Amino acid sequence: MNKVWTDGSCKGNPGPGGWGVVFEDGREFSGKMQGTTTNNRAELTAIIEAVKRIPNQVPYTLYSDSQWSINVVTRQWRATQNLDLVRDCQSAMLGKIISFQWVKGHSGDPNNEKADKLASEAVRGRTVAREVEDVAIPEGIYTVVCGNRGSLRITEGEYKGRIVGIHPAFVRKDKS
Repeated sequence: MNKVWTDGSCKGNPGPGGWGVVFEDGREFSGKMQGTTTNNRAELTAIIEAVKRIPNQVPYTLYSDSQWSINVVTRQWRATQNLDLVRDCQSAMLGKIISFQWVKGHSGDPNNEKADKLASEAVRGRTVAREVEDVAIPEGIYTVVCGNRGSLRITEGEYKGRIVGIHPAFVRKDKS
């Protein structure tokens, strides 16, 4: 199962905000919220930004330290605020296979801490967009799943070079 961590940050509530997303494959994204926002809006925005980057029909576990966001997005709780973002998130989830997992904030989960740091830095205007092409790929042979067309074996050089653009969820490193 692929994994992604999200976090939102708000300095003051309401106040300036930011969001952070960390994928287990090394991709990282963050952004500054426009104008004054709330913590819940920043948390929902982080989830939306992660969901938009998850390919259809690829299973993911999405980790968030916001019980409120998880529960309104999965319709466990009825949202009474931020309905625009709740609808945007639910629309973005169409065709996705996502299970949500709550993680306690500031409890030592390294990727949750990284998402928190990205969100906090984004509040101050320092944002990142690190795609998989920017991530170090270990040497070895990889198998690329090509849907109903089977699979293809490639080297790390081919993965980084001519086959850039393959989503990491479709690639696995073969055992040496």
